[in-house]
Amino acid sequence: MRTIKLPTGTYEYDPRSPLGKAGGFGAVFLGRMATGEEVAVKKLHLTAAAAAYRELTIAQELKGRTLRRVSPKAS
Repeated sequence: MRTIKLPTGTYEYDPRSPLGKAGGFGAVFLGRMATGEEVAVKKLHLTAAAAAYRELTIAQELKGRTLRRVSPKAS
């Protein structure tokens, strides 16, 4: 088991227990909260810096465009 500590709590997951095939951005594993409740844990293939750069690049490319299936702002 591997442990992840986040501001919202501590989680454990088994890297040998994927919940499906890995995707282009990451893989999802069966995990547990400190309370024992089961959760899905997504482990990204990218580092945090690379993920942030990717998201900012996508946002820059989409800036100013009107897209039918993309909400411009969450309310």
